[in-house]
Parts: sequence; C-alpha cells; structure tokens
Amino acid sequence: MKSLILQTLYDKVSFSKDAANSLYSIADKTNSPELEALLFCDKKRQIIQKSVFYKDGFYPHAFFDKAKAIFDENNICHAHGFAALYLSYFEKSYNLARTLNLNNQIFIDTANAVLLEIKNILHQKEPYFDYVFFANYVVLNILRLGSLDFQNGVFDYDYNVIPKGQRAVFMHIPDRSDISQKSRQNSYKMCKEIFGEGYIICDSWLLFSEHKNMLDASSNILSLMNDFHIFSETKTHNYTELF
Repeated sequence: MKSLILQTLYDKVSFSKDAANSLYSIADKTNSPELEALLFCDKKRQIIQKSVFYKDGFYPHAFFDKAKAIFDENNICHAHGFAALYLSYFEKSYNLARTLNLNNQIFIDTANAVLLEIKNILHQKEPYFDYVFFANYVVLNILRLGSLDFQNGVFDYDYNVIPKGQRAVFMHIPDRSDISQKSRQNSYKMCKEIFGEGYIICDSWLLFSEHKNMLDASSNILSLMNDFHIFSETKTHNYTELF
C-alpha cells in the first residue's frame, strides 16, 4: 500500500526519488511515534459525515514546539524538517482517509497540495514553508475536493447571518485553481457528500464587491461571487497580502 500510494503521489507532481530519500533521511533522525501522535491529536478529533472536526480549532502547539526543538538540536532548518515529517506521515494520513471512507483520489489531491509545496521549497536558497497551514492537509482537516479546499470550523463572527458558535464549512481557493462554474459545482457536490448539510464560508479577495465594476460579465470571478451572500467587507490599501 505504502509504495503504491506514495509512488502515485510522486508521479503526479514529478517528485524525484532522490528528493524523497533526502527528506526521509531527515525524518529518520527526527520523527518518533510520540511526535506523530502530537500532530494527529486523535482524542480531540470528531468525525462528522466523512470529515474531521476540531471544535476548539486545530493548532497542535506541543507538536510544533517539540519538532522545532529537535530540528535545532540536529541543525536542521525548520522548513526542511517539517517537510520531511509531513512526507513521512502520508501513510498515516492515508489510513485516516480510509477510516473516513474517502476515495483514493480525494486523498491523493489533498496530499499533493502538500507535496507540491514541499517540491517548491527544495529549490529555494532560503526556504519558507507554511508548516502550520499545511499541517491541516496532513491530518485531513482540510480536504481538496476537485479544485477547491474545504474544512470544518466554527462560525465566530459577530454577524446575524449564522448563529455564532455554529459549525460551518470554510472554503479556501488555492492559487491558480479552476473556478469555472462547472468546476465549482463539482466541488460543492463533493463538499455536501463529505461534510453534510451546512453553511459554506469563504474569506477571499476574489469576493471583493468592486469586481462588478471592473470585470467582464463572463468573468469566472463574478460567477463565483454570485455563489455567496457577502455579509462583511474590509477595504485596505495594503496589497502585500493579495499576491
């Protein structure tokens, strides 16, 4: 199972065997069953439909702190260290996917979101890896369903559109993803099957209301906007977070 699933992942993003072996050698020096258990937080995890839910949020402080201490002891940069650990955890992720009754394609697409990022940082002189965000994919807290990403969460906004504290599904739009209507509808259909009925929340600059005055009527961005009811909008002149 392990070699078949991992080889499928590597082939899809052209991830070299040498790169994988290099990272596995780091994982061999740093990983342990205790460290792995700190990330997957089994006791804090609930299963809803075919998805996982961390009611109090997912941020395994103990895992991050312990892993960074181990990296420092072994003179391993944090980006490569977390990349190595996440790569070595794919087998456990796959077993969790089977527990959730997710099909192999959903697991492969979700894992590839991490693998593509790992592939990118291996070519950087000063690698940056958002290990906090991508940990969510490793534990399947975020799933890539078609071209869009979804995760369970708690609605924590002071707006009278959804009761505060209610579970909701949060949607992320990956860079360069297909947001055509056909692709989005496919993702929404998969989301309903995996997460069940519920609200979908999206916080994205793509939903900026002024797009209606700037984009052609046939724009996929405008089509995306029509999928949502905009209940809050914040304008800023700081564009560094947009690109």
